[in-house]
Amino acid sequence: MKVVEPVHQRRMKSKVNLCHIQVLPILSGVQRSMLEIFKHFNRDIWKPHVICSEPGPLIKRLEEMEIDYFYAPHLRRPIRPDHDIRAAKELYTIFKSQRFHLVHTESAKGRFIGNLTARAANIPVIVQHVRGYSFHEFSPKWETTLFGLLERIAAKVCDRTIFVNEGSQRTSVKKGWLPANKTCTIYNGVDLNEFKLTRKEKMRAAFRKGWGLAPHEYCVTFIGRIWHQKNPMIFPHIVTSVRKRKPNLQFKLLVAGDGALETALRRQIREFGVDSNFKLLGWVDDNLSVYFGSDVIILPSLWEGLPRTLIEAQASGLPIIASNIEGNQEVVTPETGFICRPKEPEDYANAIIKLAKPDLRGAMGGAGRRRAEHLFDSAVNSQKIIELYKHLLTQKGVRI
Repeated sequence: MKVVEPVHQRRMKSKVNLCHIQVLPILSGVQRSMLEIFKHFNRDIWKPHVICSEPGPLIKRLEEMEIDYFYAPHLRRPIRPDHDIRAAKELYTIFKSQRFHLVHTESAKGRFIGNLTARAANIPVIVQHVRGYSFHEFSPKWETTLFGLLERIAAKVCDRTIFVNEGSQRTSVKKGWLPANKTCTIYNGVDLNEFKLTRKEKMRAAFRKGWGLAPHEYCVTFIGRIWHQKNPMIFPHIVTSVRKRKPNLQFKLLVAGDGALETALRRQIREFGVDSNFKLLGWVDDNLSVYFGSDVIILPSLWEGLPRTLIEAQASGLPIIASNIEGNQEVVTPETGFICRPKEPEDYANAIIKLAKPDLRGAMGGAGRRRAEHLFDSAVNSQKIIELYKHLLTQKGVRI
């Protein structure tokens, strides 16, 4: 498929033509973090574009923001050489026709195919964003070796790699995938103006009324995709452990999201006989109401970059229960929540029981909000990326 014009195009005279590559057209943390950057562009200077595989929620948001986009139909997540070759051709055609000054790649597939194709198309600046590798401490050795090799190749042809946590940056430099002077760490950010705590009580009451929750019912909430990475099948085990230790503790575990494991999770909840402690909300467009309606956020992921769920939880003034993995470790401190062994239900159950005390939740939530203001302000962190763009473009002779 030959694509030379954007599917959606807005005519404007801008100095810098740039493109982000997103494989999936969804609105998970990766895509939402990209949109936060776009919000802070001076559109008289920067003209952003996005390439993804097909229509989806991301496309609707891009249209609302008046951002041009292209489709590369063969740019898919699974490794398929025939599709990957076609995707490279689609990207090359777009790159050559649009003459981007800068290409910014996301995800393992986007980095590998996008970086190599952008270099072949003589794009002046290539920036890759590592929001988390596709392999992790629980991956089989062959997978770590293979994907590590691909990441090393992708890194060699880009001008700068942005990491969202310092742990991944240190690991990559230590393994020799790229030199330290071609890397930096810039945390994901959230728009703190959207998380105004003065709106919390009103939104909390409306959320709880809408979902049939009592005003003071203790609610521990998961927000995210229900798939392997997030480790959702541990939830029935966690709830069972809490019930054994504290039979009289009244609480609900809310699950806001959907995904490949949703049916299996529903089935396991029934099999464990813990239906009364769960409420599955499905996909919720207004995450802010979910945060403000909750008491605690839980995230038992097996791997992460720097999860938006956790920094949004802190922006909402909520304590956190999260797995002890890279990324999570840089968000959650002893003052703001609890870190648990990823596959140990008893650890999470212990934390839920401890946080049943409102005073502790208030203290940890307040500390979390202060941490978000200090480290995770999207206005500050997006500007760091924009300044990096300017620096790299100037080095390549692109006038801004």
